[in-house]
Amino acid sequence: MEKIFADTRKLDERARDVFDLTEDLMMENAAIGLMQQIELFPEVKSAAIFCGGGNNGADGYALARLLQEKYKVIVVEVIPASSVKCVEQKIRCQRLEIQIINFEGQQLNQIVCNLENLAVVDCIFGSGFHGILPDEILKLVEQINQLNCVKIACDISSGLQFKADVTVTMGGQKIQLYTERGKDVSGKIVVAPLGLCRQKFESTCYTNKFLLNYDDAKLPVRKKSSCHKGNFGHAVIAGGEKIGAAGLSATASLHFGAGYSSVITEQIINFGNQENDLTFELMTSKEIPSNATSFAIGPGFGRNSNLFADYLNVAEEKNLPVVLDADAFYYESIDGFLSKRCSDSICLPTVLTPHPKEFAALLSNCGLGRFTTEEVLENLDLCVDVFCRNHPGIVLLVKGSIVTIAVKLKSENDVFIYKNPWGTNALAKAGSGDVLTGLINGLLAQNYSALDAAITASLVHAKCSESENNFSLTPFGIIQNLDKLNF
Repeated sequence: MEKIFADTRKLDERARDVFDLTEDLMMENAAIGLMQQIELFPEVKSAAIFCGGGNNGADGYALARLLQEKYKVIVVEVIPASSVKCVEQKIRCQRLEIQIINFEGQQLNQIVCNLENLAVVDCIFGSGFHGILPDEILKLVEQINQLNCVKIACDISSGLQFKADVTVTMGGQKIQLYTERGKDVSGKIVVAPLGLCRQKFESTCYTNKFLLNYDDAKLPVRKKSSCHKGNFGHAVIAGGEKIGAAGLSATASLHFGAGYSSVITEQIINFGNQENDLTFELMTSKEIPSNATSFAIGPGFGRNSNLFADYLNVAEEKNLPVVLDADAFYYESIDGFLSKRCSDSICLPTVLTPHPKEFAALLSNCGLGRFTTEEVLENLDLCVDVFCRNHPGIVLLVKGSIVTIAVKLKSENDVFIYKNPWGTNALAKAGSGDVLTGLINGLLAQNYSALDAAITASLVHAKCSESENNFSLTPFGIIQNLDKLNF
């Protein structure tokens, strides 16, 4: 697990104040970090470094000095140097007779036409930039994106528009890199040290945001041989209009270690088929079984059932951990259930797993505002913070290409946010979310805490989506990949 920061400029300031690292020293280390990534591409023979006027541009000028001997280097001054350090670094390049081209009025194809085996480095804007790129710069970035060359971003993709193969982020992880837009433009993310180890660098500032890695998963490994199915819980899910969704979720629970897995349904169904006989292991019931140890509702449930509130009341009476997903977020009665859970002296494990559109419905039904899906995506961490502060103890998992998991523990003043950047677009398929619900439900059945269940299931879900043919991987294929886990 790594720390993530909203603004690392405070870290830079503290590094100067606490550890006496000069700005020049940190810039030299930033430039070394960029150079080391360029050197990993042996085919690169030339570099075009596009510089802004601030300290991100200064890093670019410093990089040009380091590359001069080994590569053909040009600096493109997109914005005139304005910060003190940027001006200093530019003067150093001028004294070394490094070619500096003023971009104004220039055509990109003319600038790079004589550069073979090219690497382009984006040093226009860093993490301090907010808003929309000016039209002229946006047009330039879009043209650069079309070039067939190695692309490296310094600190962060400018305006999250430059499509990098590698982003070298300085000192520590930035929250902007772990947004929906950030994932598509950042490429491989590498943290460059600025003159001291990350632990010391990051120790000077507090953060409530963390980046998850695969080794943060706590797998339900069975260590005792003398055991029986009752030792591993009974995961139950409510079936509804689309019974296959509940069946898929229940199968995931069973494959992830639950001793029993049941679907509540009034229908007479046969889960087995010629292609897959594993689902014969599922059980059905007309009500929540007496030995249930966790309960899920939402996948394929439908939005007009009179049973929704009844099921939640029974789950509350039985003190069951609960996972809510999909259609569950469109019921107005969800607010009363969540409020009751929050008011308990010890909050029973509760995990909510909406995608952004469902999260918008959840916020509305909980009286926390009306938002479009786009507004939720643009202000995700803020929306997550508002929800969790109003529902302490409840774990929220918002699905997306970057999964956001958050909780406000009753013993803490802050909302803790965890980002899962892993997984592939194979998960963009109907049924994938049902599998995730089942994984979480299976872990809750085995007495996991809500936070550990959400984090572990999310990471495993992501890992199981990694396939050579993402287009052909089905949700049941994700379940089958549980057998191949190699963390």
